[in-house]
This record gives sequence, structure tokens and C-alpha cells, in this order.
Amino acid sequence: MLSCGVIGHRDFDVNEKKKEELKAFIEKLILMHDVQVFRFSSKSNFVDAVWEIVSQLQASTYPYIKMIAYDCKSEASCLAEEVEEVERIYSTMLKKDMRFKYFDEVVKCEKSYSAGSKAYIIRNQQIIDESDICLFYYNELYKPEKRRYSKREYFLYQPRSGTSVAYEYARQKKKTIYNVSD
Repeated sequence: MLSCGVIGHRDFDVNEKKKEELKAFIEKLILMHDVQVFRFSSKSNFVDAVWEIVSQLQASTYPYIKMIAYDCKSEASCLAEEVEEVERIYSTMLKKDMRFKYFDEVVKCEKSYSAGSKAYIIRNQQIIDESDICLFYYNELYKPEKRRYSKREYFLYQPRSGTSVAYEYARQKKKTIYNVSD
């Protein structure tokens, strides 16, 4: 039994063709590589698409699959048995229908709570350390928006994307990496 970490850029064009290709690839991981645990980062269209596919596969065909969320700082996830109550509470408070992603387990990345704005890097490293396989959506050409070092700075710098940092970390750790970027 293997586990698979799921990490990718925030921007991922989610269309039906890509979803079908991704679903076929995920089923291949389950059937041919005996992946039974999926470890999810957050705040990414790619991660959301994989979560949707894995949760559908878990509900329909592979009930033994386990989905684990890795939270850092202010992020929050629901356990499967809590989701109905949490959705009801939020829907009542916000006066609109709310749907939350649910997981079989939620791991709090304690080290990330003191990591400042780079908490997601610590979280991604923990996912990679605890995974046998890493499923990435990583485009080498992607660059985040330029930003200032601080509010008082006039000059902009080009930050590295969190996904590129995670990808390099997974390579250093000699993890099996599948990159499904175009």
C-alpha cells in the first residue's frame, strides 16, 4: 500500500477533458501502484480537481481509499463525519448553501504555525516526507506575480512559486514524481 501527495499550482484550467485524463491517471495509481492514501495540500484548483475525483472514486468504486488533509495556520478542513453539521451551521449563518471538502483525517502541521508567511512550504514538505509518490501539477514556466519585500520597499522581486519549491524538495528526497502539467 502506497500513499500519494497531491500538490500543484493554484491556476489549473479545469475542463472535462483534463478531468477525464486525470481520473484515468489516478485510477492507474490505485490499481497498478496500490495507492490507497491521498495526502492533500490546499488552495489550488489542481488539488480541488484531484480531491473531487478521488472522493468520487472513493464513494463509487474504491471505498478503502483514505483522503488526508494537511492544514497549516488558518486553513481548515472537515472530517467526513463532521461535514453535514458544519455545512448546516455555515449555511444558516451565511444564509446560502455551503459545501465543504471532507477528509478521512486532518493533519495539523504544527511546525507551520510558527513559519510565518511561508507556512505552506513546511506543510508541503511534510506531505512529501510522508508520501511514497508525489502527484504534481508543476509548470516550470509559471511565475507568481512580482511583489515588494515590504510595504516600504519600492522595488519588486520575483518570488518562487510554492509548487516549484515543493517539486525541488521532492526531487531531493528522491520521491517518485508524476507531473501532469501540459
